Amino acid sequence: MSRSKVIEIDEKKIELFFSTWALMHISERVGGDINTIGTWLDDGKDTAGMLERFSYILADLANGAVIKHNADIALGLEQGDKKPLFPDDYFINILNVSDILTYRAEIFGALNLGSDYEIPDGVELTEKDPDLAEIEREKKEAGRAAT
Repeated sequence: MSRSKVIEIDEKKIELFFSTWALMHISERVGGDINTIGTWLDDGKDTAGMLERFSYILADLANGAVIKHNADIALGLEQGDKKPLFPDDYFINILNVSDILTYRAEIFGALNLGSDYEIPDGVELTEKDPDLAEIEREKKEAGRAAT
């Protein structure tokens, strides 16, 4: 499973990678706990403040990808040229205010990479989904009414 995500901003493809480096920088930006990132992103006093915060997080995630790329080259695991890091203000210059919801989705999509899990075979859920139970009950009732 790939832990990177490629997004397009201003017709440029940019890789985001939620690395330990990105985690440390994002945590520092949001006040120490990455679990508060949603509140922190929305806490910009105005639209410009929100875009600025989004640009910082995008820079950290993009730099996570750059650092991984450069490390892979240095270790001989990948061929090519090393890339420079994105400055904090790079994304401020290319973000489009009308795409703010897309940026939010892309950020949270990148942060969720690597958190997927599989339920092992043989494991049964002990708690029933009440909505699913209601749907199944309605199906049975509809089946009885039809006969």
